[in-house]
Amino acid sequence: MLIAAVLGIAIDTWNFDPYGLILIVIALVAAGAAWFTEAGSTAAARLPLPTMRLAAGAVGSVLALLALVELLFDLDDLDDSGGILGLVLAVVVAAAAIAILLGALQGDPEARTRLRDSDMGTNVAAIGAGLILLAWLLHLTIGFWAFGPAAWGITAIVLAVVVLVFRDEIGTPFPAAWISVGLAVFTVWVAFGQWNALMDIGATRLELGLEDILPFAVYVVGIAGVLGGSLLVAMAGMRAAAGPTAPPAPPEGGTAA
Repeated sequence: MLIAAVLGIAIDTWNFDPYGLILIVIALVAAGAAWFTEAGSTAAARLPLPTMRLAAGAVGSVLALLALVELLFDLDDLDDSGGILGLVLAVVVAAAAIAILLGALQGDPEARTRLRDSDMGTNVAAIGAGLILLAWLLHLTIGFWAFGPAAWGITAIVLAVVVLVFRDEIGTPFPAAWISVGLAVFTVWVAFGQWNALMDIGATRLELGLEDILPFAVYVVGIAGVLGGSLLVAMAGMRAAAGPTAPPAPPEGGTAA
C-alpha cells in the first residue's frame, strides 16, 4: 500500500496533501502496529495495537473507495490522474486498505462483538457516518466536488466512530468518547469551509441545483448525528466515572427512611 500511495503521488493520481499524506500515515500505522504485535514488544504493550490497525484499515478503506469512485466517474479526464496506471494504483490501494481492515477484524474476534453490541449513542454516530459517506458518494457521482479536500473531514468522522466502538481499549484519563466529540467538532469546522466554497462557486461559476444542495444537507445531518451520538456516549461515560450518588445521611438520632 505504501509503494502504491507514493507512486500515486508521483504520477499525480492524488496530491500529497491531504489524501496522499493520509494514505502514507495509514500504511505506516498499520505496518507498525502489525510489527509490534508480532514482535510482542513490551514498550508498545500499553498501546491499543489492534484498534490502531482497525482504525487504519477503516479510514483507508473508506478514503480509497471514494477516491476510486471519483476516478471511475471522471474517466474523460483520466489522463490528468495518471491514466490507466493511476486507475490501477487506485484499485491496488483500495484492495490493500480493505485487506488491512479484514485482517484487523480477523485478528481481534472481540471487535465483531463490539460492532454488533454497540450502544444507542454509538449507533446514532454510525448512522451519521453512513449519511456522510452517502453524501460524498452523491457529490462525487452527480455533483462537481473533488474528493481530495474532503479527506480530512471524512478521516475525522471514521476515526470518531472507531473510537466510540473501541473506547474501552483506549487508555485515557477521561472518557475516550470525548475524542470523538472533538473529531466531530473538527468536521463541523471543515463543513463550514466547504459550505463557503459551495456558495462561492454558486455565485461565480455556475448555478447550483438540487443535486448540489441536497447532498450537502445530507452531509450536515450526518455530522450532527456523529456529534450527537458522541456526546451521548461521552456524557454517559462521565456519569459512570462519577459513580452512584450516595444517599443523604440520616439526622442524628434518627433512622434513614
